[in-house]
Amino acid sequence: MKKTSEIQDREQTPQPAVEDVQPTKAQIIAAILDEPDMESVDWAALMGEGVVVRVHIRRVRFRKRLTFADLGLHFPTEEISHKMHEMFRLGMKNLLPRNYLDRIEQIEYRARKLVTARSYETIWGPFIPVTAYIPWREEMRQLELDYYQVRDDLLRDYPAIRKQILTDYVLAARQSYRILHQLHPDALTERERLREIFYLAGVRHKIRQMLPSAEDIMNTFEFTVSPTYIDLPLLAGAEMEAMPGAEAPLDKVTIEGITPQEQRELRWLQAGTKERQRMMREMNEDVVRRAREQKEQQIDLFFTTIISQLRGLLYDATTNVLASLKTRERLQPRAVVQLKNLVEHLQQLNFYGDRDVEIAMRLIKDLVDRPREKRDLALIDQRLRQIATVMRSTLLALEDESREEREDDEKRGIAGVSRKPSRTEVREARLELGFSIPSWEEEREERQEEDAPLLSLPVAEEREERSWP
Repeated sequence: MKKTSEIQDREQTPQPAVEDVQPTKAQIIAAILDEPDMESVDWAALMGEGVVVRVHIRRVRFRKRLTFADLGLHFPTEEISHKMHEMFRLGMKNLLPRNYLDRIEQIEYRARKLVTARSYETIWGPFIPVTAYIPWREEMRQLELDYYQVRDDLLRDYPAIRKQILTDYVLAARQSYRILHQLHPDALTERERLREIFYLAGVRHKIRQMLPSAEDIMNTFEFTVSPTYIDLPLLAGAEMEAMPGAEAPLDKVTIEGITPQEQRELRWLQAGTKERQRMMREMNEDVVRRAREQKEQQIDLFFTTIISQLRGLLYDATTNVLASLKTRERLQPRAVVQLKNLVEHLQQLNFYGDRDVEIAMRLIKDLVDRPREKRDLALIDQRLRQIATVMRSTLLALEDESREEREDDEKRGIAGVSRKPSRTEVREARLELGFSIPSWEEEREERQEEDAPLLSLPVAEEREERSWP
């Protein structure tokens, strides 16, 4: 009767469909890190395989806000002037030749881009893994040298530059003077109305005050790189040892040989000390619990971030090439370069050993390294779509579908990647690519096999089982 009872219970209790059971974020991250669960992940070692970097580029500004007076425009009242400044926002006036500004701004742009390209954006800042740090450092050092070379060239040529800047602004001031003299003579002083030279002298004086000195340029040009390790507090156990009052045992005091009054005072003191220690212990436990929760959230967010960013790079690149392949009906040279750069980029960022990404890199490299005439476009399309399908399934699970809000649905549709890949699609893609099947998928299949005989049990056989003594 026991077996009959189990069957009846299974029939009466609604069982969750195997297909509905979703893996948790922790299971997904642990599987990607090739561990059975998050407790087995050596997060301290992985987070120590990289540094958070700060790149600080400083210099004196060589631009000033343009004014209406610079253009020869004058307004009769403060109210009109205020309204004009509210309605129109004028541009900037340069205090350096365009070629120097371009050199400086190009170096600043390349430094920012280099940090972005070689790092993961984490809550602590840009995290550069050890696999990318050395080439990143060498490129950044070259940019630093280039930056200081611009400073040295600028200081060498600065006397001539100042002279040229003054000449250019005086030329523009002549036009402004003519406009003011004709339309708004009251905006000029009596001497300026009589002779242009006095107006131009005032312009020269203003520009000289705006121009930085050679000493300012020398002292303000700075290019610094500061790498630091992620610093997380110790987890439970170690925190308790560090907590004040955690190890404060009561001193044992005997009450023999003291007066009754002293005994009462001693008992009161001991009771008060015990109560204080109890409150201290509860406070410490609360602080430790909250610190542990915060730390676990930070660790979870770190691994979610790096996995999402790495797989996001792979997904975005494959969908871009797939869309181009569908539209052009051939593999463009630019797409080949993009895929080759992708492989190099992934090799530098995959410090945690994502096996799926490693296999995908090898497949892509094999496909694009072939001579043009030997490239199988159908196979390239199939492999890239399978890779994109697997990467998308991970991204949707880790990013809580926020990716859907910011991605290009049209491009994804052209690429032939499902909006929400089914488990069957993902499984087939993983098998075709040679990716391993996650443990929860294997368990799901085992449950399906175990449930299948029970679900298909004939009615007659069930009746027979129920008739057993």
